[in-house]
Amino acid sequence: MGLNHESLFRREKAIVCGSTDGIGKASAIMMAERGAEITLVARNENKLNTTILESSQEQGQKHSFISADFNNPDELKQKIHAYFDQTVFPVHILVNNSSGPHGGYFGA
Repeated sequence: MGLNHESLFRREKAIVCGSTDGIGKASAIMMAERGAEITLVARNENKLNTTILESSQEQGQKHSFISADFNNPDELKQKIHAYFDQTVFPVHILVNNSSGPHGGYFGA
């Protein structure tokens, strides 16, 4: 019995940071094609909308995004908290693929 790659991430919830270009975008699209419901996190809202439109919804997923700049940790923290205050599902996958902020303590 082989692995069914088309539903590998079915019903999984994923947050993909830095998800509008390169590896982050490719990861988000690939997981959506395999059934994951994705939440994109990046700073460019136009690119976020484009990536959402390019992401498969064939398995009934409802994708979303958070527009925030990782170089502004206070804004990022506020938007992440606001998102999770409205979210009732667990996160199964986190792809941390951003170019910022610089290393250091990040208290939640």
